[in-house]
Amino acid sequence: MNVLLIYNSNVPLALKDSFNEFGTSVSFVVLRDDLKSHSFTIDKKMSDDFILNENEIEQKKYDIIFIPYSLSEENYTEFLGLRLAYHIRLTPEFNNIQTPIVFYGLDSTWEINRLSTLGQILFTANIFSTDKISSNNFKKQIDYINTLPSVRQQSDDLFLKDFAAKTSLKAPGNYKSHHSIDNELALLRWSTYLNCDDKIKEVKNNLKTNLYFKYINALNPIEKIEKGHKLNVEGKSNILLIDDESNKGWGAFYKSFFEFGPSVDFSSLEIEFKGLTQDEVIKEAIKEVKAFNADVVLLDLRLCDTDFQENILPDNLSGIKILKKIKEINRGIQVIITTASDKVWNYRASDKANGYIIKSRSSEVSADMKHLQTTINSCVKRSESLKTLYSEWKTAFNSNADSKIDFNKEANTILEMSWELIDSGYTDFGYLSLFQLIENFAEKLYEIGEKQDTIEKVMVIDKSDESNYKWCLKYIKDNCNNSSYFEFNDKENSSDLRKPTTLYKISCLFKFKYDKDNDFLKKIGHLNSIRNKIAHNSAKKVVTTEDIKELLKMITIIKK
Repeated sequence: MNVLLIYNSNVPLALKDSFNEFGTSVSFVVLRDDLKSHSFTIDKKMSDDFILNENEIEQKKYDIIFIPYSLSEENYTEFLGLRLAYHIRLTPEFNNIQTPIVFYGLDSTWEINRLSTLGQILFTANIFSTDKISSNNFKKQIDYINTLPSVRQQSDDLFLKDFAAKTSLKAPGNYKSHHSIDNELALLRWSTYLNCDDKIKEVKNNLKTNLYFKYINALNPIEKIEKGHKLNVEGKSNILLIDDESNKGWGAFYKSFFEFGPSVDFSSLEIEFKGLTQDEVIKEAIKEVKAFNADVVLLDLRLCDTDFQENILPDNLSGIKILKKIKEINRGIQVIITTASDKVWNYRASDKANGYIIKSRSSEVSADMKHLQTTINSCVKRSESLKTLYSEWKTAFNSNADSKIDFNKEANTILEMSWELIDSGYTDFGYLSLFQLIENFAEKLYEIGEKQDTIEKVMVIDKSDESNYKWCLKYIKDNCNNSSYFEFNDKENSSDLRKPTTLYKISCLFKFKYDKDNDFLKKIGHLNSIRNKIAHNSAKKVVTTEDIKELLKMITIIKK
């Protein structure tokens, strides 16, 4: 039979020697030099350096494995023997998932279970124990186990699923929450799809050797990821990643993702997140957004230790606070929230994010990549227009002459509303709101009289001859551009119109109050025709960014 004894220096040499007469014995030792290594973890030691190391253990299927409860020479209650047994169960490559394991030690199974949550393994299938530590007793254990018909009666997959369901492992202490674990699993799956997983060797090794990840994979097996293809990101854009896991692989992933976006300039916030306060992280993030002149920001929600407090409100998360400050710089900067939290929809009410990317360990990877591409492409396109548009909007909003304080309050309310409409994709309605603002101001200043109409005490219509009104501006029909406008020509102009139109009032406002030329008046006619197409003909998507900018420039003029 293939019988294996695992032991440490606490086991009598006589036991090892006598056991070797009918089996194989292997010593598990953690050396001081191991502990000094920055890369040392007990899971890596047990997995890669022990059970999967042919120089330590012959790689074959064993009939029975004997393990002491503890393999630690200094701290018995670490119960490293139990941990090693979990690795044997959860490491398919070792090919001993169902192999009967006999624990030996002086304590009872109930006492071990009371002292450690790892003790749950003692009450799962194909697990045995003995407090009689001798080769003769071990032989009796072997004979007894060989009489049992139930050993290895099902597939490894079913056995592993049942084992995982009957045990419960806690996440490692260096993982603040299950979000951190999902984060690494998503990174591995996405990087594998893009064939850039060779750039995240540390993460791959961690997932391969870490006991908790093995356990999670046993509970919910990760499907084999097929290699995908690189995705194209369209448009010119400065894209900034703000993620405390950037240097652990996310930065490398996004660099690969943007490989076929030649006009994309990608960068990431390179700071030591660990140890910084939330205020310090926010300060550094905003500093980089400004320095990089970011158009699109990929922003993680949790960036410092305080973000992992239980029941933390969304508004108190570092990511949400950074998001709000980015929008204070320029509302046209597009911010995409990236998070491993499946509660991301709860954050919609408290932020102004332009997209959401959930880093999932269980969704379809190809669909995740398509969603990532679509979201980024959409935000790149939006930022191209909205960043410059917001600069014009902000100028208009901040133009507040004291003499027009009442109007400016009304104007700023409409400006806020129009930006919300434009930012939400309702550009045509936002345009109508801005045009209405100009109309309102023209109406306030335009005075209709019995003998004459005036604007700012300048006569714009002479009504002294009721049969022939004299207009200060001439009506022009522009058939080529399907619009009409008014122009000034130093002559008395007649018109079939009996009442001044909105277009006439606005044209008079800019001609006689602000001394604008005919080119400017023609521009007003163009903007008015767009307004009519939307309002009267229900035309859609006829507004350009330049059209909105022109309206904002006009609003700036009348607010000064």
